Amino acid sequence: MVIANGFVVTAAVFVVLYLDRRPLRSVGLHLKNWRGEILAAILTLIAIYALQALIGKIVDFKWPQFSDQAVRQRIEVAKMFPKISPLYLLAFTLCVGFYEELLFRGFLMTRLANIFKNVWLALAVSSLLFGAVHFYEGPLAMFQIFTIAIILGGLFILRKSLISPILVHTAFNFINLITVIYFIQRFVR
Repeated sequence: MVIANGFVVTAAVFVVLYLDRRPLRSVGLHLKNWRGEILAAILTLIAIYALQALIGKIVDFKWPQFSDQAVRQRIEVAKMFPKISPLYLLAFTLCVGFYEELLFRGFLMTRLANIFKNVWLALAVSSLLFGAVHFYEGPLAMFQIFTIAIILGGLFILRKSLISPILVHTAFNFINLITVIYFIQRFVR
């Protein structure tokens, strides 16, 4: 279902770009240089995990009930995923990373920047929407996803390319799902 949604979203964005006579470059789909994109992705992924650890510590200290709720939510997510091969999981997370970045950063954020005439306001609004779309994961996850969206959107603004945000998004989802599927599930069943 997620892959089908991704296909529909990607096709819709491509149709709108075609009808508007806008190139793929207008939504950040172009490659400057692989080394720079990979380095930016690695540094950003490290920054995201450091920020998530900090958020986790603050929440543990100030609002432990949210931490308990987040653990229960992760266990529920773990139950949703069968033990699938890491290669399939990589393809799945690449698809999700691609279409979510294309939709929220490449398409929505650039459209909002044109409407608002302010890229930073567009970043904030698109990040809020991205967090809201993940409501099913609970309030703490929505906040964490919002902060990740701010970082990915900032990376998109700085690099003027979706390649490194797609790489970060894919790696982040892959690492988290591998952790849930192969480690958390051992303690759940």
